[in-house]
Amino acid sequence: MKIPPAYIQPLMHSIEESVIIVYKETPSLADTDVEWAYGKLISYYKAKAGGKQVEEPLARSDKKQDILDEILNRIDVREELKADEMLINNPDYTYGGKVFSSLAFLYMIALKRLEDSARFWRKKDGRTGYLDYTSRFLGS
Repeated sequence: MKIPPAYIQPLMHSIEESVIIVYKETPSLADTDVEWAYGKLISYYKAKAGGKQVEEPLARSDKKQDILDEILNRIDVREELKADEMLINNPDYTYGGKVFSSLAFLYMIALKRLEDSARFWRKKDGRTGYLDYTSRFLGS
């Protein structure tokens, strides 16, 4: 896996910390649950980046809803702290040559990278490959 640019790593780290919180509380959590949540959030933020009014995603299972809630709460805190605003419409920070036009677009890109990572580690190391790797990486 290619290492993401340094400027997006704090956001990705925050999201992954949220996932590991849920994993510690719900040991039955699997990488596919995380991939599902990332996918739902990618769709949500893609719609928001496109200017649509959309409801936050919901899940039928508690563990998937817990992942969604933890990530959304963490992103809310980052927004309150204005942690990522310096990346928006800043030509010094681009993705594929494009500036980040909104926080929603930034979140969508970060979540897509994380979804790809989750898929990679699941295929490489099995059912909880991503969760176990991320736990070790974050020192949890």
